[in-house]
Amino acid sequence: MKRIYHAVKRRKKTSAAALIAVAAIAAFTVGPLAKTKAAVRYVTAPVERGTVTQNVTGTGQVEATQLLAMKAKGSATVLDVAVTKGQHVKIGDVLAQLDTRDASKAVRDARVSLESAQVALAKLRKPSDQTALLQAQNALIDSKRKLEDLTAPPDAAALLSAENSVAQATQAVQKAEDDQVSAKDSAYNAIADTHLDLLNTIASLESILNGHDLDPVQGNITVLENSIFGVDRDTLLTLTLAAQNDYYAARNAYDLAFDDYSTTSRYSDLDTVRRLEDETVDAVKKVSESAKSENTLFRFVDDAMVRAARTVPTGVKTQETKLADLTSKTDSRLSSLLSSQSSLKNSFVAIDSANRTLAERTLALQDLKAGATQDDIDAAKRDIAMKEQSLANVDTGVDPLDIRAQEIAVETRQYALQDAEEKLGDYTIVAPFDGVVTDVAAKRGDDVAAGSTVVTVMTEKKLARITMNETDVAKVKEGEKAVLTFDAISDLSVTGEVATVDVVGTVSQGVVSYGVEIGFDVQDERVKPGMTVTASIITALAQDVLTVQNAALKSGANGSTVQVLEAGVPKTVPVTTGVAGETATEIVEGLSEGQEVVTQTIDPNVSKTTATSAAGGFGALGGGGAMRITGGGGR
Repeated sequence: MKRIYHAVKRRKKTSAAALIAVAAIAAFTVGPLAKTKAAVRYVTAPVERGTVTQNVTGTGQVEATQLLAMKAKGSATVLDVAVTKGQHVKIGDVLAQLDTRDASKAVRDARVSLESAQVALAKLRKPSDQTALLQAQNALIDSKRKLEDLTAPPDAAALLSAENSVAQATQAVQKAEDDQVSAKDSAYNAIADTHLDLLNTIASLESILNGHDLDPVQGNITVLENSIFGVDRDTLLTLTLAAQNDYYAARNAYDLAFDDYSTTSRYSDLDTVRRLEDETVDAVKKVSESAKSENTLFRFVDDAMVRAARTVPTGVKTQETKLADLTSKTDSRLSSLLSSQSSLKNSFVAIDSANRTLAERTLALQDLKAGATQDDIDAAKRDIAMKEQSLANVDTGVDPLDIRAQEIAVETRQYALQDAEEKLGDYTIVAPFDGVVTDVAAKRGDDVAAGSTVVTVMTEKKLARITMNETDVAKVKEGEKAVLTFDAISDLSVTGEVATVDVVGTVSQGVVSYGVEIGFDVQDERVKPGMTVTASIITALAQDVLTVQNAALKSGANGSTVQVLEAGVPKTVPVTTGVAGETATEIVEGLSEGQEVVTQTIDPNVSKTTATSAAGGFGALGGGGAMRITGGGGR
């Protein structure tokens, strides 16, 4: 190359002539060839005003905003559970009631102790006189008498009355149980009497419907069908089918009840008799309905024949009379069965009520026999000591320090009363918010320990908790809007708002993830906790701004550029971009509305079509305006 360079340098004129010759040859050969090349075309889209959103996406699960287990704050017996699983509750609704006897006693003792301290303080502040001295002495006497009453055996009359009350309640329980035995016997008698009639009744219904009383050869149904013509015949067939269906339903119910009846006796257990009674009632109802359907059928034939001025088939009236008699007997048996069924059900209510009364009276008798508790006696002794001190103060005059000490005692007992009242409130478990009961862990009569769950309540309001990677979560802020979709509910999407973003991420197998909670703007009952949810969070939004399709943008070291088509020739223009969406980007500076920007270059002379960016191609045109293809000049 160096030798060629020096040769050209030495022979400048000769080299210049050679170059001119080569150029001339190219002009006569390449020029015509160039004129035969196809024109380059450009796909363009207009610069438009619109809205651009920038989103990040994450998946997770639906959660209730709050799930709270309502626990007992003290050991107690459950007196009542006022809710069931799945029940909707309002804030403040009573969920369960625990036995408050111990807590109520603590409140009573705290109130008495406070009043005693307040009286003592008032006396300390009064000037000493004979009246104050007499009052202090009387107060001490009253306290000592109270202690004597507490330690004395229970009053004989009260004890006798309580024992008599328990005895009466015991007798009431026995009577209720005896009444139930009697009700069971009555129910079985009614069942037995009914089954004696049912067999004949079923046979009569079969004979009336499918027998040959109207004609020994044709049979009852055939006689009836041959008696009616015209439009009434369709009604006859319908009534005949209904009568047959009702008969077979009655027959099946009777067979079921009779099978069970044949395997039971009046010595069978109560549950067996109750089940048999229910089956027998059902059978009698179906038999009554069958008699009604057959009676309707025969009365229709009777009426249709009379209206048609034709002779009613012999025996129709007789069958109507039989059916009326069967209906009357069946209804009478049904009434008797229902009455015995009601009496048997009421016997259970009576036994339960008698047992509750017995339990209450037995507990009252036990309390009376037990007398005062050691806590009551200790409190009375402390009261005596305090009254003795008060009397001494009245005798000797009051020291200012004693007054201050008594003031502190009053304050202390005020706090003790407040604590006792708060603890008493803990024995009534109430709903902390509007929601749904998800679990009931205790029932009436259960003994629950402090800290054990009684009822669990969940808010009906739900949120989505999604997981995002560290790159996406850095773009998310509280208060940003999101669109939520659910795998289980394909036709549902709801809007929401970012409530919280985890400050600290969770590392799993070297991958950092962050939790994001999104509150729902609208609660839909179809959305359940645990469902999979996908959230698209709008991290940036630009409205009514100039936009171009992403396919039109090029990025380089000096920023972003687009190509603007002017007179069919592309011109590179630098632009300042804003919010970048999936298909379009905001243009802050560099373009004006309506300009055509190149999104794709189509050169037929090469085997490859060139787009203006890596996101180019027709697939990237969906987010912008109308696509245009413009031809360029030949090259």
